[in-house]
Amino acid sequence: MATAESSKIVVPSIPESVYDDEEVPLMGVWLLALRSDTSIGRDRIKVRMVISPDEFAMKGLVMFGPNPLQYEDAANKQLRKEFVLDYLSCDVVDPDDFDMTQSEGVTVKNLNGKPLVFKKLSNGLLKVNDVLVRSTRTLDDGIIVHELDEVLFDHQSKIDDAVDVLIEKASSDEDLGLTDEEDCEIIPET
Repeated sequence: MATAESSKIVVPSIPESVYDDEEVPLMGVWLLALRSDTSIGRDRIKVRMVISPDEFAMKGLVMFGPNPLQYEDAANKQLRKEFVLDYLSCDVVDPDDFDMTQSEGVTVKNLNGKPLVFKKLSNGLLKVNDVLVRSTRTLDDGIIVHELDEVLFDHQSKIDDAVDVLIEKASSDEDLGLTDEEDCEIIPET
C-alpha cells in the first residue's frame, strides 16, 4: 500500500505561512499525519512547494463510507503519510518557468521521491502529472501552493480499497456485536 520511501521520511512540520494561510485543502490530513508520526527530524525538512488536491477533490475522495485518512490503525496511518508526502516538495517550480512550455516540462521530486512533472499548455493552463492546476499562489515566505483539479498518482484507488476494508471490518464487527472502539478477542466458552 505505502511506498518504501514514505516509511523512511518523517512528516515535515507545517511552515508558518502555510498554517496561517488556512486555505490549503491538504492541511487537515497533514495535521493528522503530524500527530500520528512521532519521528524526530521533521524540522530539518524545508517544504518549499505544496501541491494539494483542491477542496472538491479532497471531499470527493470518499463519497460514502468511512474516510481511511482519518483512521488511526497502522495501515491507514501509513496511507495518510504517503498521501501527504506525495503532495510536498523541497523543490520549487516557478509558475513562469519557460521550460514548462517545452514538451518534457519541468520535473521535480516529491518527498516520497516520485516525479512531479509540470507542464504549461499553449492556453497558459498548468498541469502536474497531467492533472490540471486550478490555482497557484506564492505565500509571504516564497512557498508556492498549487491546488489541483484531482488527486495524483493512484491515491483514489488506494483510498477506495481502504474504504472497502473499513466497511468490511465494520460489518464483521457489527455481526459480532462489536463497536469500532472495541478491539477484543472472542474467547470460546468452556
